[in-house]
Amino acid sequence: RIQARLKELGYYLDPIDADFGGGTEKAVRAFQRVAGLKADGKVGAKTWACLFEGPEAPAQPETVPIAPPLPSPATPVTAPETARPAVAVSPTTRLSEQRLSQLHPVLAIRARCMLDLCTYAGIPILITQGLRTWEEQDALYAKGRTVPPIGKKYIVTNAKGGQSNHNFGLAFDIVVLDSVGKADWDTEHPSWKRAAEIGKSVGLEWGGDWKNFKDLPHFQYTGGLTPAECRELYLSGLQAIWDKVT
Repeated sequence: RIQARLKELGYYLDPIDADFGGGTEKAVRAFQRVAGLKADGKVGAKTWACLFEGPEAPAQPETVPIAPPLPSPATPVTAPETARPAVAVSPTTRLSEQRLSQLHPVLAIRARCMLDLCTYAGIPILITQGLRTWEEQDALYAKGRTVPPIGKKYIVTNAKGGQSNHNFGLAFDIVVLDSVGKADWDTEHPSWKRAAEIGKSVGLEWGGDWKNFKDLPHFQYTGGLTPAECRELYLSGLQAIWDKVT
């Protein structure tokens, strides 16, 4: 997605291969210089916002030779700007974005990369869960334990309120969509495995790799923080946790 946007703006000239190599970094630095950002070659929250979320991103300036002055002043004629065609946003994309907007910006960036790469691979996915309150977490914990139907196979989480990274905006859940856009919860389908590989390729931790309780829809990015550390920081507010995640 970054490469495609930089190519559209004239900064990136190489093939779009989803590999953040030297050519991509060079293009990011060039864009940052023109946009007035710190030219570090890293796509952090400010660079991402300038590329995708803020006012129109600056295009690569063209090198134009200096022409000799005209013999007499001329009235400049400005051609009318052609408005960009509106891009239709699907309900699935809108719903996913609503949930991602409540997560830590670094996690949200990685999640969007995962979404785009999955789409490119022909695996559409929907973000089903993002930030959860502690009360919502307790309600999930009760399923299969005190909320019918009772039984181990109905248990959906081992985390109580304050024990899940969802409670701190550091995790999200997905579902793979079928050919008609419906949720496909058959986690044995190869698309689930491929989505997991793509998620891990952009630096996300996958719940399917956990030993004690495998959570295949779950992805997270904690910056090394544990839930216990998050609970302690949470006393000062959610931002106190986010400030520790890089």
